[in-house]
Amino acid sequence: MRAVLDGGFSLEVSGMHRIEEKRLQTLKADQLRTLLKKNLMAKIFSHTQSLDNFYRLLDRRSVFAAEPPTNPSELN
Repeated sequence: MRAVLDGGFSLEVSGMHRIEEKRLQTLKADQLRTLLKKNLMAKIFSHTQSLDNFYRLLDRRSVFAAEPPTNPSELN
């Protein structure tokens, strides 16, 4: 996943998987039922909420990235 913040600073997270909400919305009833039976829907909703929080953190980060950090210790 790659995000470009205000000011052109970019952040890349490798190994991150995302659920495509559009695809989730197109699942058929039997597919949704299977996810429910396997107790996966709660994890899916938690994941999508986490992604929303991730984007909020990126927005906050972009405020401080007007001048992109050059020192790796400044990235955390």
